[in-house]
Amino acid sequence: MRETNLDWKQFERRLFDAWELAFRQWLADHPNQHVYALAFHEGYREIDEVIRLPWLAVNSLEALQELQGTEDVELQWNPTDWRWPNIDAVDATSVDDLETELNDEANRGSQKQWLATEKRFLSVMVRISKALRKEFASNAQTTKEIVVYLSEEVSDFDTLKRCVPKRLFDKYFADLDPKPAIAPPSSTTELMQRYLEAPWNYKEEILQLGDSAIDPLIAYLDEQHGHFAAGLLGQLGHGNPKVITVLRSSIQEKPRVAGACANALFDLGDKEFLITLIDDPDACPHIVRAITRGLKQFEHHRLDYRLVERFLNDGSEEVKVMIVDEIKPGSSFDDIQVADIDEVLRGLTSEHLAIRQHAVMLMACRGLGSKAGKRLLPELAKQLQDDNANIRRLALLSLKGWKSAAKPYRDQMWALKEDPDRKVRMTATYVFE
Repeated sequence: MRETNLDWKQFERRLFDAWELAFRQWLADHPNQHVYALAFHEGYREIDEVIRLPWLAVNSLEALQELQGTEDVELQWNPTDWRWPNIDAVDATSVDDLETELNDEANRGSQKQWLATEKRFLSVMVRISKALRKEFASNAQTTKEIVVYLSEEVSDFDTLKRCVPKRLFDKYFADLDPKPAIAPPSSTTELMQRYLEAPWNYKEEILQLGDSAIDPLIAYLDEQHGHFAAGLLGQLGHGNPKVITVLRSSIQEKPRVAGACANALFDLGDKEFLITLIDDPDACPHIVRAITRGLKQFEHHRLDYRLVERFLNDGSEEVKVMIVDEIKPGSSFDDIQVADIDEVLRGLTSEHLAIRQHAVMLMACRGLGSKAGKRLLPELAKQLQDDNANIRRLALLSLKGWKSAAKPYRDQMWALKEDPDRKVRMTATYVFE
């Protein structure tokens, strides 16, 4: 891959010029339309991989009037529902070239480089949105309050707020904000009442309240979304006997939140109690998901195979099957941390195929950095010679995740294009596409 050093000012100017030209051409082609909003959307970003430039969507008052059958229209803000969700760039080749330059910049080094490029790109998009609004605010074919913005995830109002003037955000988007500003409360109790109206939007705020949030959260376990409360109790309840007692009883007394309570007890380190419930047919699935939690989520847990190994050695066949299903290839895992490297390497030596597969998959994390790579990559390369075909296949995929750092093992990876197993051969072909 060729080295690049993107000229960000030139990149921003060229990208602005391309989209300005596209919108001007659209206006010329639609002289009877009055635009109230432009939105960049459907962009795609995959960490350590591709960054796709977004589409530029346009909508007009006339389009809404035709759709709604009235002149007094209700403005729509989801660009995928607009009449023109993707207007063509006049100079598509130039836009494609810019996307290539952006991806060269993102992928020329470490994962840290990719993340820095993504962050800078988003800032560019915010500035372009503001510049387009300024450029066309007085155009005869736009409304006086035209809005231009980058539409990210539905819940990402931070980016939207950066694009849109506060006056217009308050006028058009404040009611859509899932996390509106809360006036100063008269008491912590009042504040918790407000947070618990939508606890999924206020996790950090609730955690900041500490012990004073515990009793309201316990009471909320009986509500429809009580699983959110259980998760928060799993972070707040360390050393609190009341929390432990409530969560323990809730596993069997509150079926709606049983799984979330089991997860919370695992987070609080109450593993031996969970084990006592493993033979309860109603609780067993919740317990298995809880004890495999430490093999999936590494923000609050260190990787530790010992508890799962205990059940794979001595548990019932039913429990073994459920554990294997929970950690099988294709399951969702967070990235491990540097502190997990010793345990993931130990996992490679396990007598249990499910654990060896799991360890190989976790080793794909290039974000651990080059120092970690020096330990992980030689061990991953050894797995290319494993007797089990699926281990060989997963090792190929994990090595691919390390990009240029895996070049010393390219010949060994290439050799698997002649592997006796069809799936391994197909994976090797994919890796070298």
